[in-house]
Amino acid sequence: MQTKTQKQTLVSVVFGMMIFFLLFFGCAFITKAETEPESETQSESETQSEPETKPVVLNGLCVKTDGSGKIAYYKKGKIDTSHNGFEQLADGSDDTWYYVESGVVTGSTNDVVSGTIDGKDGWYLVCESQFTKETTVAHNKYGWWYVKNGKVNFSFRGFADNEYGRWYLEKGKVNFDKNGLVKGKVSGESEDTWWYVKESKVIPTEDIIQNEYGWWYVRDGQVDFTHTGVEKNKYGWWYIREGKVNFNYTGFAKNKYGWWYVEKGQVTFKKYDIIKGKANTDPEAAREEAWWYINQSKVTDAETVAQNSYGWWYVNEGKVDFTYTGIKSNQYGDWRIVEGKVNFKCNSVIEFEGEWLYVKNGKVDYSYTGLAKKGDEWWYFNKGKRDTTFTGLAYYDGNWYYMEDGKLNWDYNGEASIPGYTRTYTVVNGKVSGALVPPTAALQKQADEILNKIGWNLRAAFDWCVMSYVRYTEDGGKGTGYYAKYGFNNHRGNCYCMAGSFVVLARELGYEAVQISGYIAGTYIHSWCEVKVNGKWYVFDPDFVVENGHGGYQINYGDRGTWIYTDYYRMGN
Repeated sequence: MQTKTQKQTLVSVVFGMMIFFLLFFGCAFITKAETEPESETQSESETQSEPETKPVVLNGLCVKTDGSGKIAYYKKGKIDTSHNGFEQLADGSDDTWYYVESGVVTGSTNDVVSGTIDGKDGWYLVCESQFTKETTVAHNKYGWWYVKNGKVNFSFRGFADNEYGRWYLEKGKVNFDKNGLVKGKVSGESEDTWWYVKESKVIPTEDIIQNEYGWWYVRDGQVDFTHTGVEKNKYGWWYIREGKVNFNYTGFAKNKYGWWYVEKGQVTFKKYDIIKGKANTDPEAAREEAWWYINQSKVTDAETVAQNSYGWWYVNEGKVDFTYTGIKSNQYGDWRIVEGKVNFKCNSVIEFEGEWLYVKNGKVDYSYTGLAKKGDEWWYFNKGKRDTTFTGLAYYDGNWYYMEDGKLNWDYNGEASIPGYTRTYTVVNGKVSGALVPPTAALQKQADEILNKIGWNLRAAFDWCVMSYVRYTEDGGKGTGYYAKYGFNNHRGNCYCMAGSFVVLARELGYEAVQISGYIAGTYIHSWCEVKVNGKWYVFDPDFVVENGHGGYQINYGDRGTWIYTDYYRMGN
């Protein structure tokens, strides 16, 4: 156990040793410092004097620090995922308003959204997450809206466009319930106009559309109040006057297809007439006042003879030509025209373009064969035309007259025959003494009717005369006309009826023809025909076909396979 004195002695020793070491090492440090280069001592001093760098804390809309170039909204250095709305960059590098969603500008938002820009609340158009000052019709989940300079205008009423077309909006919104003609301003224009809409969209069509004020002509979806003319819709063709159907109008009007006759505002396509009027609804193409030919309600630039309530008229290039006098045709025949109108009282011979024509009741009668007077002279007409080649006897009004080169020769005295017959008659001063009844006079009309049906040729006439056989008298003295009359009226008979009918038809066709009465091989009584064809006489026997089923047409006496005809003679009329 140490004493108090011993302890004090130990402390003094330790303290003395500590002072020794301190003095020794302090001297060594000073000596070393004096030997180091001055530049190193300055560098250490400078390093020790640099200020401490503080980290930047992001706030507001900033470009992200990760080098992606994306933009986010920061709060105290962290992205604020709860933040939504419009913001501008915090550093003021541009004046774009960005739309922030959950703290991030996605760059893919295209919508109409609610927010505040420049302290003003509203609904704004966002394209690729940026506010866009566009005027259009844009949609969001609540509907389609009118956007002006990027902001929804809830007070707008009228029409506005987007990439899908033109739309009608009320209180800034498309309701999709408008149909028909709607009046309103187009965005950016000052004048109201009428548009055709379907489900609130303008339909760029050409049509005639109805509203409570009438029917209107629509072109490119818009009522055209400048248009006058004829236009159509699904209900028909209509007369348009300054854009509106005029149901009171009756007269002429025009469209791209021509001129039309309109009745109470509509083209009926049923009008066939000649109507007086002036097509003056289009001043640039107006026609003069005239009488116009209407065919299926259209003014037709035709040349014809057409009818209206005042008569029949000659139409040239669609209008009545009141200066024309002559002969003109239509589907019904050739007509005598005097100062543009058919003269139905005309019954005379008309000279036209070098020919003399026989006119009856205003129409050239091409069925007429006989005499007609021209001036002081009588001429022979064959099928409605003067025949200057005819020489022989011709029948007129109960008498027979001698014609020479188609003209009645009052100076002729002598003998003459009826063409196609062997009998001769005495002619005194151009007239046959005593009236004769011509065989064709009573039958001519029937013959013409038959030929009109079967055709005007010899073969058709022969085939028609091959009739059903019935017994009938066989008296050759009764004459050709007697048998032909029975054949025409009944279209049946015996060989005499068949032969008599064919002779009359052949004569009407212009052939010399006679009926023959005789026998077959000297046994059975029989009748057949002789017809002169190209200057030679041939046998025609309709009954031969009835009996044998073939042959009998244009044969010669004695031909192989024919009958042997004996004891025959030419019958009278």
